[in-house]
Amino acid sequence: MKKLVTICIVMTMILAVSSVVNAAPTVLNFDDVTTASWAVIPDGYGGLDWTANSEVVIEGYAGYYVQSAVSGNYAFDNGDGVAAATFSSGTFNFYGAYFTPADGANRGDIVVEAFLNDVSQGTQTVELTGEAPLWVDFTFTGIDELVFTPQGTGNAAYFAMDNFTYSIIPAPGAILLGSLGVGLVGWLRRRRTL
Repeated sequence: MKKLVTICIVMTMILAVSSVVNAAPTVLNFDDVTTASWAVIPDGYGGLDWTANSEVVIEGYAGYYVQSAVSGNYAFDNGDGVAAATFSSGTFNFYGAYFTPADGANRGDIVVEAFLNDVSQGTQTVELTGEAPLWVDFTFTGIDELVFTPQGTGNAAYFAMDNFTYSIIPAPGAILLGSLGVGLVGWLRRRRTL
């Protein structure tokens, strides 16, 4: 019995570590949100909640957002040119995304800040230098909020984002419950064979 308990504890620790490090990445391309331009991204899209000014824009709308959609025709837009945020009821890892200025002639930087329980976990500045989409790697892990704050004014305050790549971290309770289930099956199996 002690051996079985030890195995369950070790399996729980392995599952907990591997789920945080190796959670399968998800890529949001925003093409499945709508078929109209300027639609608000609904809460729950991709398992995340989005602020009201998080919108979807079609590439090339009104002469802006040229080359903004990397996959498909739509991309994220920070409507109203103000900070946009995404939240999760749990924690997630953010790996990266493509960023594009709305107006290629007016480029502004974007400060991306990660939070966990309202405490900043770090910032990274995205420098938009051209009209082409720019892939930016991030190493924000175990966070529950991202805030994208444009540093420009006027048209330089608007940006597009596509192929938002992240992974949701399973809740520790789910890992524990799964491990207990594996242990119980093992115990029942052993009990039947003896």
